Amino acid sequence: MFNSLSRKNSEFKIDSDNRIVYVRFFGETFSSDVVKITKNILDNRKLIEDFNWVCDLSKSKQLFGLNQVESMAKIFVTNSDIFHNIKMAFIISSPKQLMSVDSLNNFFNTNGINITIKKVIDKKQAYNWILNDKV
Repeated sequence: MFNSLSRKNSEFKIDSDNRIVYVRFFGETFSSDVVKITKNILDNRKLIEDFNWVCDLSKSKQLFGLNQVESMAKIFVTNSDIFHNIKMAFIISSPKQLMSVDSLNNFFNTNGINITIKKVIDKKQAYNWILNDKV
């Protein structure tokens, strides 16, 4: 079963059957867009606890710097009870997205946030990794 909400440049779906939150960004994406959609998803706290995440950045053009990744990632610190031993797959298509995901991964490691990150090229690869591999 899918629950969904769309925004101008992002959308998310909660895939209850596979226990995955799927977030997709498209077009110009600012750090405030990432924070807004993440907070909106976290409003469903009970629904998504211990869910893995797939973040599709492949169609987005990031309009924020690496220094802003850390400020966006703080939302995971303040909600760390939801993110315990989960996996996050990032679908990327550009070097800037690669650097942002690496920066996020470094932030998680530095701050003791137990999220395993993998960079992938498409949704199929993301789902295969989450559903078939162990953390």
